[in-house]
Amino acid sequence: MDESLIYIIMLVSIAVSALCSVLEATLLSILIKAEGEFVSREEIPASVIEEEKRIEMGKEDLANKPEQIRAKIVEGRVNKLMAQRCLIEQPFVKNPDQTIEQLISGKFSIVKFERFVLGEGLEKRNENFADEVMSQIAR
Repeated sequence: MDESLIYIIMLVSIAVSALCSVLEATLLSILIKAEGEFVSREEIPASVIEEEKRIEMGKEDLANKPEQIRAKIVEGRVNKLMAQRCLIEQPFVKNPDQTIEQLISGKFSIVKFERFVLGEGLEKRNENFADEVMSQIAR
């Protein structure tokens, strides 16, 4: 094998490794901050959107507004809520002016993600300290 070919292969390997580590760091920072429930708006069920609209329409600050204005205000509020629930519409941690969708467009796509919260799913023990002390004394 030609020595220059080995050198080129090594350079490509180093470049790919560097790109992977940058990509890995970027993905890690995205996923650390990720608070969405859905990857994109297309995944949000219509029932969730309708429920949010119903809740927003019932708010007191909109009670005295004309129907057309209420509808526009509610639409804007629901759009904002849905953007918060979609992973790709959330701001990128390192540059809040850029969304995750803008960051990854053309490079790769997110198909699925799982969100884990520290302590989620753990049950708090309900113990009465006085009863515990009395049981220890009784022994």
